[in-house]
Amino acid sequence: MPVISVGDALDLAGSGEIDGRAMAVGGWWLSDLAWSCPWPGRDTLPIEGYCTIDYLSSSPYERYTCTNNPDGSSGCHGNPLPAGVQVMRAMMLHETAGADSLGRVRDSQSKNGIPVVLILHVGDLRARQCPNGSQDACWAKAIVDRVAWVAGEDVESGARLDLVTSLTADEAIFAARIDGYFVTALPVRLGEAWKIDPRLHGIGDDPVWVVRGIPFEPAGLPAHPSRAVDVRLVDDATSRVLFSGSLAPDPEYTPARLLVQATAPQGGATGVAVYYLVETTDGEGLVEARLGGTIQSGDDATAHSVAAPTLLDPGNYVVRVWRALVPGDGHAHFNECTEEVSLAALGEVVIEAAFAGEGDCTFVTPTFENDFAR
Repeated sequence: MPVISVGDALDLAGSGEIDGRAMAVGGWWLSDLAWSCPWPGRDTLPIEGYCTIDYLSSSPYERYTCTNNPDGSSGCHGNPLPAGVQVMRAMMLHETAGADSLGRVRDSQSKNGIPVVLILHVGDLRARQCPNGSQDACWAKAIVDRVAWVAGEDVESGARLDLVTSLTADEAIFAARIDGYFVTALPVRLGEAWKIDPRLHGIGDDPVWVVRGIPFEPAGLPAHPSRAVDVRLVDDATSRVLFSGSLAPDPEYTPARLLVQATAPQGGATGVAVYYLVETTDGEGLVEARLGGTIQSGDDATAHSVAAPTLLDPGNYVVRVWRALVPGDGHAHFNECTEEVSLAALGEVVIEAAFAGEGDCTFVTPTFENDFAR
């Protein structure tokens, strides 16, 4: 892959022609401190970048200046972006390979930034889970797949091992059968894979591997700085490929957004959380998650918002909502209610379960606006 400049990467990203395709971009990595982060009142998505100010700069520059005053006091102030310098908002997420290498490099906290080469993409599908009013901003963010080079040193491309697994990273990559170059591999629990790619459905704590790679391209194609990216979901216990597709989906991919929310009386039992499960009509579990909590002012109810919209193909589904102890097992259902929903292509459905006292919940017309629908 050719290494391109920040300016060229911004031009390509702005064209909309490389959504879901990887680029190798060279620049200076800058990670600023957010001095104030007002709580948005709901759970935030990793792709939204709450309280993070990370970006790639076309040139090093002094982002802030600190001075010592004659009276013994000191102070710092930020500096404006110098003329001719371009910056690209880039994000290191849970699946980013080699992200920890940035902190191991000498002078990695330099206020002028550190030179890097990053493999990244724009047009991430998780942007469709962002609130309606900020989806374009999420879509434009550069998501770092791999830190390839830092301050003159190549970075090992090994996986982040956060779980005890049966497969090694090399075995998972081999099982993925990507005919090309490995980019990143990350073991996660099956029920959390949808937070990395919303198409990766499944429930439970069994380990699976999310693998991304760049397939070989036929000789003779016109040279282009971006590359297609293949995605695989590999079962850790059986080495079976559970999902195979491209980071940039086909035009036929027209998912609907399902937003599940709930209300419960304030002052109820402590240590109790609300969960939801989305199943096919045949009973196959697709997504299970805990709802967040937000106190609604002016009434006597706690509003529980969805942690992230679920993206699903058009069709009919069953939604279950229940209470469970925290910390505890979300599968230990009590006060459960069930609703069947029908989803249309690119549509959005909001459903709400209401808990009355300690009894079972019932589905009602939504009583508050979900933040992700705004």
